[in-house]
Amino acid sequence: MIQRLQSIYLLVLFLSSSYLLYESKSALAATFFSDNYGFALGPLFSFVTLLLFKKRTIQAFFCFVLIVIQVLQIGIYIQKVDFALSLGWTEGVIIFSLFNTILALLARRLILKDEALVRSIDRIR
Repeated sequence: MIQRLQSIYLLVLFLSSSYLLYESKSALAATFFSDNYGFALGPLFSFVTLLLFKKRTIQAFFCFVLIVIQVLQIGIYIQKVDFALSLGWTEGVIIFSLFNTILALLARRLILKDEALVRSIDRIR
């Protein structure tokens, strides 16, 4: 399961999303996204995506859902950015979400590359 590079990306994404979920529960900034368990979607979908390593097409779809969730999270929190000198909770959420989006994009690209390789080998047989 952790033999492929995309599985490592998804594992790091799971850990990063879990940290964001943990910090959202301890942060004082209650928002619509955190109140409605928006931060719980990231670790949930990344863990499910990690476990679907044998079904690459479904895994690629779940990666796309992860990308949409992270972009939605960036869009919600970019409205609340305070251009002060210190980094606050919203800037941290944006940075972590951007990092998670890049990881999900890389994982999806590698999943689709593996799927294309398997299909080409099946064509040869």
